[in-house]
Amino acid sequence: MFDPFCGCATTLEAAHRLNRKWAGIDIAIHAVKRVAKVRWQDRLRLVEGKDFVVDGVPRTLEGACDLVAA
Repeated sequence: MFDPFCGCATTLEAAHRLNRKWAGIDIAIHAVKRVAKVRWQDRLRLVEGKDFVVDGVPRTLEGACDLVAA
């Protein structure tokens, strides 16, 4: 299941609970980080790097500037 505007990831959580493979993207970095913390780690007890991967979030100031410039 692919959700290109996953926002708070309700659809992704439903897919996970139904044992389906899922992927979601969102432009809002804050939303991605919040979903990873609250929904995946706290609520579903998933471990980042083992159960899911967050990719594309800038890790440096230079990376953030590159994202804004794009």
